[in-house]
Amino acid sequence: MPGFEIITEAARENKLVEIVYAKKGTGEVVQHVVEPYSTRGNRFFGFRTDIGEIRAFIIDNIISATKLEETFSPRWPVEL
Repeated sequence: MPGFEIITEAARENKLVEIVYAKKGTGEVVQHVVEPYSTRGNRFFGFRTDIGEIRAFIIDNIISATKLEETFSPRWPVEL
């Protein structure tokens, strides 16, 4: 995934990430601000700040990622 190193760098620095993501099935492109936590297989797990829930994202569907300046206090261990 282009820019996945940005997500891992942000995770190490406890910084939020804005991802541009193509939804599975519809291909609709959406943006989410997430706290980056871990990967399992081809899934990236991040806490969506807008809805207050952990979500899984298919790594290949992440179009781009931007590390934000805003930091977060981890809710769980950061594994990236």
